[in-house]
Amino acid sequence: MTSTKSLKINLSYVWIAFLILFSIIPYKIHFLKDIPLYRILYILTFIFILISKKHKNENNCLNNSLKATIFFWILLAIWGVISFVWITKTGHELNYISYDLIWAIVSLCISKYMKIETKKNKILFYYCIIALILALMGLYTGITGHYFNDTHVSYHYNLNSFGLYKPNTIFYNINDNAVFMFSSIIVLFLYTEKKKNHLFKFIGIILFTSNIILVDSRGIELALIIFWTIYFISMRSISFNKKMKIFVFAFILILMFGNKIMDLGIFKSGVSDNARISIINMSLKSLKKSNYLGVGPGNISTVNSMFNNAETYDTHNFFLEIFCDYGIIGAISITAWYVILLKTAYIYRKSEKDAAIIFALLISMLCAFIVSSSVIGKSWIVCFFGIIVSILNNIEEKYKKMKGQK
Repeated sequence: MTSTKSLKINLSYVWIAFLILFSIIPYKIHFLKDIPLYRILYILTFIFILISKKHKNENNCLNNSLKATIFFWILLAIWGVISFVWITKTGHELNYISYDLIWAIVSLCISKYMKIETKKNKILFYYCIIALILALMGLYTGITGHYFNDTHVSYHYNLNSFGLYKPNTIFYNINDNAVFMFSSIIVLFLYTEKKKNHLFKFIGIILFTSNIILVDSRGIELALIIFWTIYFISMRSISFNKKMKIFVFAFILILMFGNKIMDLGIFKSGVSDNARISIINMSLKSLKKSNYLGVGPGNISTVNSMFNNAETYDTHNFFLEIFCDYGIIGAISITAWYVILLKTAYIYRKSEKDAAIIFALLISMLCAFIVSSSVIGKSWIVCFFGIIVSILNNIEEKYKKMKGQK
């Protein structure tokens, strides 16, 4: 009996590992018309949760963070379907609507797994291990110049400020790799916060930070500085004097790297931040043509090129992309969702270390969101936020029970 139960637990861990693995590595099944495997795994997990007697009682345990994620992302999917009436058809719509639904489904699926502490640790552990492997690949690329995913976009592969190569590991471009490594630092902190495995944490920080530095991503470097600053200042175990020293050190770092962060000509290919400003203006003009109702899911880059006779550019801004694709409804939804997560993390940041980490993440992630290209369609971003939402949901549930017992 014990061995059977143990086998079930082990199979559950394997299933979790596959959920995480195929979120980061979107393996496609050719005989199913190139449908990514992670979509099938998420749907199967969702169905299992719905029909499982064990989880039926837990399905009601939806708190503000999880409710907001499910509500707003399903709302975006519904609005995406409705927008077919007026959008310029480009063929991307259905694919991106499915991504919107996956945001809600993944958050619900992972939240059920993470109700149990051991499973929560396994999810975080598997994420860290996969990230460490990719970080090693990134260092190998930086030193040797061998790319595992050559996308033939020349400016991605210029030498960085250290004279090494900019790694993109398995991702489409270097910015995706930088955002992933930043998210991996957060997961590493969440996994090791209550453990004494300092060596594992140290190795992870070095490898993930090295990849970010090799990419020369100003937005992520700034996000990292902000995260460290907010995180240490919010820690009650650190004295006020030490916090002030950390704050001064961070301020000096910002002054030292300020020119690099604000340098408009940092890309050797000639692409500059002036181009980003042009893309923002271009996107807003495209949105205006639809009376601010949105141009349709995943359409803004294509619509930009159609209306402005320009190359196809993503908005390179998460919030702007939602605003352009889904209009006013999208802008309100994404802002409300993010504010609810931020408010929840803020409320519990002093009593829960995980909440303090997530609060620092949500503030610093704004830097990543305003420079990263099309993070909506990245399955690993969905998985990462599924973990964040699940942890916040668990914290809310814990204090709700404590309040009920009183």
